[in-house]
Amino acid sequence: MARETQRYKRTLVGSVGSGVKSIFGGSKKQYYILEHRIGSKYHQAGEQQEIIVDQAEIGRDEKCQVRFDEYFETVSRRHAAIVREGNHWKLVPLSQVNPVLLNGQKVQKEWFLQHGDEIQCAVNGPKLGFMIPSGKKKTAGSISLRRRLNLFGKQVLRPHRRTIAVLLCIILLAIAAGVGYYLYSQGKNIDPGIEVAEVEDVNDDKSNEEDAKERQADVSESKPSQSASSASTEPRPPVQPSERQKEPSIPVKIKYMDEDEKIIPNAVVYLLYYKSEKSELIEKTANTGRGNIVSFDVPLDKDGASCPFVFVFSKEEADEVKELVKTTTILAYRTPPNCKSLELFAMKGGGTRIGGCSIQMWTIGNN
Repeated sequence: MARETQRYKRTLVGSVGSGVKSIFGGSKKQYYILEHRIGSKYHQAGEQQEIIVDQAEIGRDEKCQVRFDEYFETVSRRHAAIVREGNHWKLVPLSQVNPVLLNGQKVQKEWFLQHGDEIQCAVNGPKLGFMIPSGKKKTAGSISLRRRLNLFGKQVLRPHRRTIAVLLCIILLAIAAGVGYYLYSQGKNIDPGIEVAEVEDVNDDKSNEEDAKERQADVSESKPSQSASSASTEPRPPVQPSERQKEPSIPVKIKYMDEDEKIIPNAVVYLLYYKSEKSELIEKTANTGRGNIVSFDVPLDKDGASCPFVFVFSKEEADEVKELVKTTTILAYRTPPNCKSLELFAMKGGGTRIGGCSIQMWTIGNN
């Protein structure tokens, strides 16, 4: 057990922010593993649970990332938490009734954890082994994309679904209020005299058209009429079919680069965008060839923002995303309205830089 640390305070950013980094910047994001030494309703004995968020709580509450069932009466609703501080992880007691033990000793305050430590929730309670992966598996990038998305749903979206839903409602209400105020202010600025003047102008135009038709009829009666046969044989110009209106879209350019920031040749880029009105995930592919930047046209929705999209670099990952959105929600990119173009600099092994305009993170799929 190491030195005493600062007090813990649970935040939404601690879960959402670190979860997003684990998905899109997995090559640099560290994680740890908890080994369940005893079986429960939610975990089997010996199961190793990867934790990709910076704040994970242990207890019987449904919001806890490491959850035990009601059979474990000595485990509190919020028993303890494991929190990242710098490059280390610390154990934080949360229960005022049931103690938390580290390597058999009661923890009164917050203490740093080390690889191989054993955490126990109350005396004779369930035990968890704390492990920090090393070597090639020390970062979240070593976990498959499908697994990372699944962990994000369990450790971020499920525990905070009510908070996220309330925030979305507040944002939608604010947007609706802004639009309503704008329409109301525009309606007040309309001069009623303009409408009256327009009606009078329309009546004058109709009177002028009727006078012109009467004069044209008088002229036509004074001239010999052409025969119906000559009129019918006069060739008519062919009717040109109207061009199909092109679907509005935004160009998204993707640079797939190695550690030296050089474009990787002959790499296949898979872009999948989500048509929410059809609940459909559409796939596009492109090849970098000898080192080219690939470009995709992503359709815009009715608000002028792009359809949410993700991109991967293998057929297996593309198929994983397609299967995943059928059963759960995942995060995707989305450009805001009035964005003209977007450039994404994807590094091999994880990490993405953005250029051109800002982006929004959007959830797609089925709850």
